[in-house]
Amino acid sequence: MTIFTSSLNCNTLKRENYVVTTYQAAKRDSFSGGRITLQCGAPASHGYRHIRARHQVDWTNRMSPMRGNWDDFMDFATRQSLAAPSKYANQGGGKFCYTTPIQVRNTRGQVFKTFYPRVVISTNNRRVITSIPGGGC
Repeated sequence: MTIFTSSLNCNTLKRENYVVTTYQAAKRDSFSGGRITLQCGAPASHGYRHIRARHQVDWTNRMSPMRGNWDDFMDFATRQSLAAPSKYANQGGGKFCYTTPIQVRNTRGQVFKTFYPRVVISTNNRRVITSIPGGGC
């Protein structure tokens, strides 16, 4: 099942804590890593609804000229950043940031785009606050 399919529940359910997907975060410095959830959340604060409200256009633009669902692309980049970060930073206030280079290749395997997503998680709640397709940590 794609994150697009799972995220449809965020449109119908009224629960902020509904889990869209889970990730495995690498252990880094003061944060022990482990299981991190992407919940439906709230547009103003965290989770899938926040990412959709604030960053869907950014993710869609970053995909160009590829086709597909922006949220599946966001899920891929988020999963890679959490699992194998090239850089990470304690943001303070119970937040931790992960990033890694994401390379987009053409049909011949040539890299035509590299970007560094910014994935911010709550160390207290062990959930994704946001995922932005640029900016790094």
